[in-house]
Amino acid sequence: MITLSDLIDAGESQVSLEKSIAMHEEALSTRKEEHRKLTQETLPNMMAEIGLMSFRLANGKEIGITDQYYAKLPEDNYAAFTWLREKGMDGVIKTQIILDFSKGDDELVQQIQDELALRGLIPTVKSTIHHMTLKALVKEQVERGNDIPLDAFGAGSFRQSIVKK
Repeated sequence: MITLSDLIDAGESQVSLEKSIAMHEEALSTRKEEHRKLTQETLPNMMAEIGLMSFRLANGKEIGITDQYYAKLPEDNYAAFTWLREKGMDGVIKTQIILDFSKGDDELVQQIQDELALRGLIPTVKSTIHHMTLKALVKEQVERGNDIPLDAFGAGSFRQSIVKK
């Protein structure tokens, strides 16, 4: 039979575990930031200063430098989409038409393609590029030496040290 004492012990265990998890998550966040600074700033800068692209540790592991890219379309993506269309790369743009319907509008949903204009429904049109496709496109254009408007794509690059296995 479960006693009030058992229940209180379990509740105290929950509080203790939640506190421990929060402390570990904070410590992990701190360690991740330390790792980011070491791999994206300290080591690449040190290696660049002495002219190395890689070096080997006593345990046989190799530390090398690689270029990393990031990209995140800004809300106002007109410049990015215009650039892609002008360069014939607009195949990466995906467009959605989103309509909101009330419960019971199943018949209307089935007929929407024919009746959209007649019903006066104004859809939300959203064009996007999958984040990994965008990152790959930016990387490809930069590495080919093409002039790409990085700001329009919310994009850039950084050097990062990596452990090669």
